[in-house]
Amino acid sequence: MTIRSVVELEARFDDIFSFSKKEIFSIKKQLVGKDNSFASRAAAVFCYAHWEGTIKYAFWALVDLLTHKKLKLSELAECYLLFAMANTSLRNPPNGVFASHATSLALRGILDRRISPRMFPEDQKVGSLDWQIFCLYAPCICVDVASLISRRLFIDEKLVPYRHSVAHGKRIDKEFDSSNAGIDSYCTEVIDLLDALKAEILNGVQQENYLRK
Repeated sequence: MTIRSVVELEARFDDIFSFSKKEIFSIKKQLVGKDNSFASRAAAVFCYAHWEGTIKYAFWALVDLLTHKKLKLSELAECYLLFAMANTSLRNPPNGVFASHATSLALRGILDRRISPRMFPEDQKVGSLDWQIFCLYAPCICVDVASLISRRLFIDEKLVPYRHSVAHGKRIDKEFDSSNAGIDSYCTEVIDLLDALKAEILNGVQQENYLRK
């Protein structure tokens, strides 16, 4: 379904974010009383998956809205141009050298184009969404990272490391509280993070932070 207004974007976000929150609440309920080692590992992978997936779907929803508005890339914030260039044939050649004339022609060509979903492939690899990578994506979803700086330690010291430990066959760091209370707290932190992210994105969209200043 095409998103044609901020109201429709909010409705899509309600669906995206409520689904993730419902899933996380569900796994909290399912893990109560289960083996703590299994529960902690399951929670780590599950919560990280929703953190990464929610950002990806939120980005696509916003691209859908901007596509409907028929905005040119030249009208959008610089982050969209960089993202589009990284996902088209305009990518730098293997040796990293691009003649200035060729670069100029490429920029002129892409700036005259209107935003298109094809410029932002759905299979784009997000990579490990630690704080540094998140900061690269944040401008494209109208997020001011300064407003979420208090979440940095949780993302870099819990959310991402715990997921990586499980994904690479390691034990979760012994500092992780694998009790039911600890898992509940961990899941709650992820839900709070998603709530803050949703509020920040919608605030940025309403202020039209996606436009070039």
